[in-house]
Amino acid sequence: MKLFEKLSILLLLIGMAACAHGPLRERVSSTARNARMVEYVAVVGSPLAWKSSGYWRQEDLGWPPQVVFAKDRTACPLWQIVVFEPEPDTFFICPTQWRVNRP
Repeated sequence: MKLFEKLSILLLLIGMAACAHGPLRERVSSTARNARMVEYVAVVGSPLAWKSSGYWRQEDLGWPPQVVFAKDRTACPLWQIVVFEPEPDTFFICPTQWRVNRP
């Protein structure tokens, strides 16, 4: 096998490995507007569970499938499934608005 053929195969394999990994997560810094440190992500099981939470608002139509809770005890309802689920101890920018818990 010639050197050119070996290099071509090697480049092809590297390219396939890079594509198989998928897109990389976008990093968010603490200085980004509306960014908060994630505590955990919760799945909302039913409309009743969402309505009984302190984060529900009367203008909500339906319930979000997931809610991101920040370390400062605010929450961000995710009305659509996100490609990259936020991970604990990383910064996340809420696509809508962070909400404060109402007693």
